[in-house]
Amino acid sequence: MDIRAESYSIITNKNKIIMGFAISFMAMFLAMNLYRWQVSHIYNSLELSASIFFLCFLISRITSHFHYTLQKTKLTIDSQNLWIKKSYEVPYKSIVGIFPYQPGLMDITKYRRTYRLHSALDNRPIWTIAYTCEKVNGKIEDRRIYFKADDNFIKCLKIQLPNKIHANCNRH
Repeated sequence: MDIRAESYSIITNKNKIIMGFAISFMAMFLAMNLYRWQVSHIYNSLELSASIFFLCFLISRITSHFHYTLQKTKLTIDSQNLWIKKSYEVPYKSIVGIFPYQPGLMDITKYRRTYRLHSALDNRPIWTIAYTCEKVNGKIEDRRIYFKADDNFIKCLKIQLPNKIHANCNRH
């Protein structure tokens, strides 16, 4: 495995504190619902399930980590959170273009699959990889990946794929 460049997702301390407050609030709300169920015998399944769902969602968001790797023939993105670990590979030959995130630009093409492989708590700009993928039955699908990487990684991408990085697009 010939690694050309690597980048990791970053979670700032400010975002960790904000998510910590949100998790604490949801945990208190869940504790109040459980206390009301035990003491007053008032059982509201919707409130309990919503509290558990949002608590799991927030914990999943804060534990998400992404590892981007440029290799000789492909871009690899490893995604990991509290429950799931998954790897995505995009061969360079199937990449159509890499753009700074622009909703208007990306609506021109209809994408069959969209993967959001970046931390919501990372404050770097979002980039979009547009690529094609051949399915088992021979059909070609247009797909896109949203990711956040450091400037050094983007520079290495420009060197690896000189005609496919469209960094001069104006951001809205």
